[in-house]
Amino acid sequence: MRWLTHFLIAFVIYLLFVRIGLLKLDVVVVGLAVGSIIPDIDHPQSLLGGVVKHRGIVHSLLALGVSFVILSTLLSLYNANQLIAFGFFLGYFIHLVTDSLTPMGVKWLQPFKRGSVRFIIKTGGFGELVIAFLFAILLILLLLQHYGIQIPHVPIS
Repeated sequence: MRWLTHFLIAFVIYLLFVRIGLLKLDVVVVGLAVGSIIPDIDHPQSLLGGVVKHRGIVHSLLALGVSFVILSTLLSLYNANQLIAFGFFLGYFIHLVTDSLTPMGVKWLQPFKRGSVRFIIKTGGFGELVIAFLFAILLILLLLQHYGIQIPHVPIS
């Protein structure tokens, strides 16, 4: 999936956590934004493109765990808010889940196992466009609700 779809889905899930009271609207969103797009650092047109295979080791639970530990350690060293690391973990995990919905899928357990989890939503295709649109609407509605902004309705007579 494309970066915007990853971000929209991660942000909506985050706002749902805020809505049910598990999280506050806080610095978590910084980590979430980075975590939701960082796995695509291995994309052919990105920083590591051509150095590592796209949807290779960077798209695995091992990479998620290692990057989370490194970020958490760095945040501790600088006395920074650990919620950023939690947001990063959540965003990264959601990225892997959403990439699992594509035909290419994700090899969650690499380098230990080769099998992929995959589905039928083509990256950049109509299905992804519909998903991105729906999550953009959900995001707007959740933000409006969070900030107590009422959507005016016109009675139909």
